[in-house]
Amino acid sequence: MTDDRESARNFEISSVVSRSFELISGNLPLYAGLALVLSGIPGFALRWWQFENPVNWFDQVMLWETLTNPIVWLPVLIIFVVSLVTSAILQASLTRAAVVQLSDGEPDFGQCLATGLSLIPQLVAIFLIAGITLTALLLVTVLPYGLAMGYLAGQQMMPAAIDARPWLLLLPIPILMLPFLFMMISWSVAVPAFVQERIGVIDGFRRSWALTRGVRFRIFLVMLAMWVAIWLLGIPVGLIAGVTAGIGTSPMIAALIDGAYSALTSMLNVVMVASIYVELRNAKENVAPETLETIFG
Repeated sequence: MTDDRESARNFEISSVVSRSFELISGNLPLYAGLALVLSGIPGFALRWWQFENPVNWFDQVMLWETLTNPIVWLPVLIIFVVSLVTSAILQASLTRAAVVQLSDGEPDFGQCLATGLSLIPQLVAIFLIAGITLTALLLVTVLPYGLAMGYLAGQQMMPAAIDARPWLLLLPIPILMLPFLFMMISWSVAVPAFVQERIGVIDGFRRSWALTRGVRFRIFLVMLAMWVAIWLLGIPVGLIAGVTAGIGTSPMIAALIDGAYSALTSMLNVVMVASIYVELRNAKENVAPETLETIFG
């Protein structure tokens, strides 16, 4: 074991990024195939339904009728639940594939998928615990600020400086989101730890907390770079999908574009998290990537 300061020095951001792209480029059909099946198809289904059943957010009467109509929201709810399950399976499957590949093995599509399928209840529990906790943190921190600003605006009590520069309202939001970001990063490798080390659900969160201690800022930088890259990639994708749907082309084409984008971003996100886990094991416990499968396989 190494102390937190030494761990921070040993944790190499460049190693995480390069390892992620080496994993994907070294076995692109496997990673892309799993991402398309487990993320692309649910993403396509959701977007196709949204294109076929547009909601007018500016017509309050029509909006209320739409949101209270089970025929509209029930399919979306079903797709959301399916997406939750498939996202959990994808993270477990790609984590398994990454570890096998780093151990000079040849990951198999069926075996990686079977790993995720065999752990569905526990994986869903991890996703729900993390999702509910992080959502609650956002509600407790950001929502009161938004309500307060809305009240001041409604009562015309907003300070003159903010009236002249509305963008000033955004400045406190990053600070208010710090608890959310802290917990998200602290729990970021709960799934890889659970899958690879074969521990319990709660132990997965504890293990992630311990592994990320001392290097959370560096993990944040890795994730921030990934989020920016995904956001930049999403701009042309969104424009193409929007134009395709707007010119009268079949909504299925636009949904296919969004589904492919969903698969790509999910693959990048999951592989990056798996690489962070591998780098943490190496930096904090001197466990080389190629020995992970020997220890926990």
